[in-house]
Amino acid sequence: MSTPPRIGMLVLILIAVGLGCEKSDSGPGQNDDDLTPVRGGRITIAVNSDPGTLNPLTRTGALAGSILGILNDGLADMSSDLQFHPRLARHWTWSEDGLGLTYHLRSGVRWSDGEPMTAHDVEVSFGLYSNPDLPNPRRSNMRDIESVRAIDDTTVVFRFKARSPDMIFNSAFTLLPAHVVENLDPSRAREWSINRHPVGTGAYRLEEWVPNERIVLERNPYYWGDPAYLDEVVFKIVPEESVRMLQLAIGEVDLVSEIPPKNAAKLEKRSDTRVYELGPRYLGYMVYNLRNPILADARVRNAISYAIDRRSLIDGLLFGHGEMSASPITPIITWAYNDKLTPHHRDLDRSRRLLAEAGWTDHDGDGVLDRDGQALSLVIKTRTGDPVRENGVLVIQSNLRDVGIRAQPRMLELSTVLQQVGRGDFDIYLGQVSARLSPDLSGSFSTGGGFNYGAYSNATVDSLIAAGRLQLDRDQAAATWYEVQRVLYDDQPMTTLYWKYPLVAIRSEIRNATPNFLSVYEGIEDWWRLPTQP
Repeated sequence: MSTPPRIGMLVLILIAVGLGCEKSDSGPGQNDDDLTPVRGGRITIAVNSDPGTLNPLTRTGALAGSILGILNDGLADMSSDLQFHPRLARHWTWSEDGLGLTYHLRSGVRWSDGEPMTAHDVEVSFGLYSNPDLPNPRRSNMRDIESVRAIDDTTVVFRFKARSPDMIFNSAFTLLPAHVVENLDPSRAREWSINRHPVGTGAYRLEEWVPNERIVLERNPYYWGDPAYLDEVVFKIVPEESVRMLQLAIGEVDLVSEIPPKNAAKLEKRSDTRVYELGPRYLGYMVYNLRNPILADARVRNAISYAIDRRSLIDGLLFGHGEMSASPITPIITWAYNDKLTPHHRDLDRSRRLLAEAGWTDHDGDGVLDRDGQALSLVIKTRTGDPVRENGVLVIQSNLRDVGIRAQPRMLELSTVLQQVGRGDFDIYLGQVSARLSPDLSGSFSTGGGFNYGAYSNATVDSLIAAGRLQLDRDQAAATWYEVQRVLYDDQPMTTLYWKYPLVAIRSEIRNATPNFLSVYEGIEDWWRLPTQP
C-alpha cells in the first residue's frame, strides 16, 4: 500500500492514557490466552436512550454512531495502532500528484440483505453525503473531495481538490446501499426506510428494533470476514441510571458504556466485573446561540465561562475521572492540542467586570442584572438520563446566580433536545461530544458548518481552519491549529468545561473485550462469552 506524498506519519499521534486502561483484573479465567473462544450466546448492553435513527446521513447522537460502527465496515479503519488499515478495500494507491486516491475493493462483499457491495455504492454514497438537498451535518467533511468515480465493481477513484492530512479519514465514510437509496428523494431522508431498517456490511445486522425498549443485532450471514463469535448483540434501553447499575450487578446486562463515576471504585473491587477508563475523549461543553443578542457579545460568553466552577463539576460529578478543558481539540492529539491555554478557573470578580463592561447592572436590586429594561435571563437546555448533565446544569445555574444571571434549566429527552438545538431553538445547550480524532474544527466553528448550531461566524477562524485543513507539514499545521484554539478561547462561542474519562464496565463472562478511545465496542466481532457452567 503506498502513502500520499509527505503524509505518511500525518495521521494522529495519541497519548497512551487514551488507549483504554483496564482498571480491574480480577475474575475467573482472566488470562484469555489460556481459553479457547467459543461461538454462541449474546451480550446485553444497557444504554440510556433510543438512538432515534440509524441513517448515517442524518444521525446526530453518539449511540447511533456506535451502532452503525458495528453494522458497517469502512473502506479503511483507524485501529488502535493509530494507523489506517484496509477493511472493505484490499489496498489503496495514490496518483503522482497526490490528489487521486484509488481504493481497490475486496470482491465478494455483500450487504446484510445479500446484495453485492460494489464501487457503485461508494460513488452513490458520496453523492448523498455531498447533496445540498439532504439534511446532512457531515457534508463539510466532503468539501475537499472533487469527485468519486466507480471504474468497475472493485475500483473506485477519489479525486481531491487539494492535498490534506485527512484524505483517508474523510473518504472512509459509512457507506449506504445504492440498491436501497439511489432512487429515494434526498430531501426526505428523515423518512427513509433505512432509518429504522439499516442495511450494512459489518459482522452484525439488525434483527429487531422495539423503539425505546431494545435493539437486537444478529450475526450477519453474508459477512465477508470471519463470522462473529456472539450470536446477538442486544442494546437494552434503560433510562434510569440506578436500574442500569442494578441490572449489571445481577447479570441482567453485561455492559454499561458510561458507568457513573461515583460507582467506579466499588465496581473495581468486584470479581465479576472489569472497569475500563478510556482517557480524554468526551468533551463536556456549553454552546451559545449567537442569534440571541445577549449571547452575541463575547464579553457575556466569557463572563459565563469565568463564573463556572469547573473543579466542582469534575470532583463532585465526575469523581475525579476527568480534567479541566480549555480547547475543543482533545489532548489525545498531542501535536495539535494547544497546552498553552489555561482553563478558566472560577473568577467572580472578572465575570462581574465583563458583564458590567457589556452594560449589564442590577438597576432594580432584585439580584438579576438588567440592561435597557431587559433581565439577563437565559435558558440552558440539556438532556435527561445523564446524571452528570442533570446535576451539572443545576450547579451551573447556581454559579451564574452568583454573578446576577438568571439561568433556567430545561431538561429534555435526548432526541427532542437534539432536534431543538439543530434548528436553533435554544439559548445555551449543555452537551457532551465524543471528540473527533482530527484537529479539523470546521464542522463546529466554520461559518455554516454542519455542527455549528450556535451560528458562530468569524472570518479569522474561517481562514485559519481552511489553511490548517490543507497543511501537510506537521509543524506548520500545529501552529495553525494552536492559533485557531487561541482565537476560540478568546471568543468563547463554546465554553469547554471538562474532558470526561469514559468509564466502561463489562461482566467478566464477556471475554476478549477491547474498549478503547476509538469505540467502546472496538473489535466486538471477536468478543465471546464464557459458556454457563453446568
